[in-house]
Amino acid sequence: RNGVEVGSHGMNHRQLPKLDPAEAAAEVADSAVALERLGLPRPRAFSYPHGEWSPAVVAAVGESGYRAAFTVTPGVVERGRDRFSLPRVEVLASDTPARLRLKLATAGWPERWRRPILRLTRTRQ
Repeated sequence: RNGVEVGSHGMNHRQLPKLDPAEAAAEVADSAVALERLGLPRPRAFSYPHGEWSPAVVAAVGESGYRAAFTVTPGVVERGRDRFSLPRVEVLASDTPARLRLKLATAGWPERWRRPILRLTRTRQ
């Protein structure tokens, strides 16, 4: 209602490709059901825990009714991209507005160029 959509990340944040296919499918499907039980709309998007996925996991995500899934590969979505292996921009609680703008601006850059620039703006804790 206010422009925020909750997606799913699996029931227990497990490394899905390392699980038996039936167990991985349950992790994917059960997380959507759990969100619905909380009164939220059924999630349309899934993010692979640890960014790890395989053809069997992709199949489980599709069979569970998700419309798209995200990896941890930084980048921007381009027309024609497989909707179950979309890139994303990681946003951390420690990111300043300037750092977030930089992450968005460099999302499509090769990592060898992007990483050193982002390292310069990292918040020290």
